[in-house]
Amino acid sequence: MPLYPPARPLLPVPVAGQYMIPLSQASTSTSSTLGNGTLRLAPIVLERTLTIDRIGGEITGAGEAGSVLRLGIYSDNGNAYPNALLLDGGTIDGTSATTQVATVSLVLLPGLYWIGGAVQAAPSSQPTVRIVSNPTIPLALPLGTGLPGAGTSAAGFSQASVTGALPATFSASVSSTGSVPRLLLRAA
Repeated sequence: MPLYPPARPLLPVPVAGQYMIPLSQASTSTSSTLGNGTLRLAPIVLERTLTIDRIGGEITGAGEAGSVLRLGIYSDNGNAYPNALLLDGGTIDGTSATTQVATVSLVLLPGLYWIGGAVQAAPSSQPTVRIVSNPTIPLALPLGTGLPGAGTSAAGFSQASVTGALPATFSASVSSTGSVPRLLLRAA
């Protein structure tokens, strides 16, 4: 008798032109308090190669004039932590309460990636963004060497002081976050 269960079939990827939400939908909500200039990333696992041509998100309530949500994807450093920037998907308008997408071109090979965004240019009134809070994530996130506090929730990681283009590498000095922007990807 085999020691392990038989291999399961690989999960399918959307066909060209189809959109997907790569994070679990166990708990969606909205937030106008993601933090101006705070990049929030959550892990996604791909079992097959996926080429994307759109990345987007949903603004559910307008922020102040000029506010945006900057979108991006990072590689993993091999220890369940964001590493190098693979895609700065640009911004969507934080003053337009709609679902919006940006045109991109990126091939993602099977593996672990980090997807998310940062509210920017909104020091007084942040846009309200559709978020995933407390998603079921595909791995155990490292929370550091200190004992986590009661009720700690980890959907991913956040990095403060992100203005303009996304940083080329994710900082080693960040904190866990319980919510991240719910982004959309479209298969090319």
